[in-house]
Amino acid sequence: MNTEDLRYLKTEQLIQQVFLDSVNAVGFDKVTVTSLCQKAQISRFTFYAHYDDKFQLQEKLFQKLEEKFKDSINAEVLNRARGGDFLSSVERFIMDVVQNKTIIKTMFNCNKTEMSRLLAYHYIDEPTAILVPNYYKKIAQTDTIRRSRLYLVAGLVSFIEDVVNSDNIDSLETLIAQYYHLSNEAGKYFNQQLLK
Repeated sequence: MNTEDLRYLKTEQLIQQVFLDSVNAVGFDKVTVTSLCQKAQISRFTFYAHYDDKFQLQEKLFQKLEEKFKDSINAEVLNRARGGDFLSSVERFIMDVVQNKTIIKTMFNCNKTEMSRLLAYHYIDEPTAILVPNYYKKIAQTDTIRRSRLYLVAGLVSFIEDVVNSDNIDSLETLIAQYYHLSNEAGKYFNQQLLK
């Protein structure tokens, strides 16, 4: 099957959207291929031309979200962070969360552990590893740094869960200010420990 064909791509988008809506409505465990096909008004054959099962569909959506996160942590944001401008990183992060609210919420509902890992990797570990030599080695060898990282990850995940599950999102500026203030002291301590 030609995966570049417009009909194929539109059907794939439809399946993904129906999956997102279904998971948010009834939870991942209750979603079935049959229910997805009925809601998307496609045959099981059509579904299986795109995915082996709902788990592969879930994995594809995690990959899609991961690509979006990778694209947002670019050289410009990292260069600003090197210069001490962490607010730019926070702004980029909050915009990503708001723009991808539905898919992030769904992926939390599918697999909170994997979603938490993905967020920690892209918004804490990967940028820090680029900025701090031997970051992963320091994490492995130092309890204080490991605990500081866990604290930052827990704050990050809790903040994002609250934002994506809220029907009334504050303004972008308010969210940026809230997260910056919430993470600022913990982030400073984390960085001080890393740079010892």
